Amino acid sequence: MKGRPRDFLMTIHPPYFDAFYFQDEEMEPVTYIYPHIFYKIILFLQGDITYSIGERQYDMIPGDILLPPRHTHYYSRARSHQPYHRLVIWFTPELLDSIDPGGELTSFFEQISQQGGTCFHFRHEIQNQIFENAITLASELDYTKSMKDAVAYALVTLIMAGIYRGGAAS
Repeated sequence: MKGRPRDFLMTIHPPYFDAFYFQDEEMEPVTYIYPHIFYKIILFLQGDITYSIGERQYDMIPGDILLPPRHTHYYSRARSHQPYHRLVIWFTPELLDSIDPGGELTSFFEQISQQGGTCFHFRHEIQNQIFENAITLASELDYTKSMKDAVAYALVTLIMAGIYRGGAAS
């Protein structure tokens, strides 16, 4: 999918979101992730990776959804030489306000961020729905299609609602 350099994230303007599919065939033993002002969702597809956030470690399994905290350093560590595949969605706090003016989404994501992030292992049907929407979102954002922005906004709304509903039920 996309081939843009990642430094574009320093110049995003709200409300904003983007989604990428990443496929690393050769992993660095440790990858440091620098603090960011936006929210991030990592949908884990394949690999043998551990994310470390503060004192917590998450040994990722396919289907896991990691919500790392904003404004915090963390890192990923390769446990083997397996390829590492994931979908990543970035979004600004203002996107949550535009989706849910009542503030439930903002409170949910901010609380997770303030608690140092989390990793969800959703029920199979919830996980499948979120992943299908995320794959479609990343694909939709890659191409120039009529109604691309409207479809992408609808998909990101469904993803956020799925994570919120699944996370609130956990």
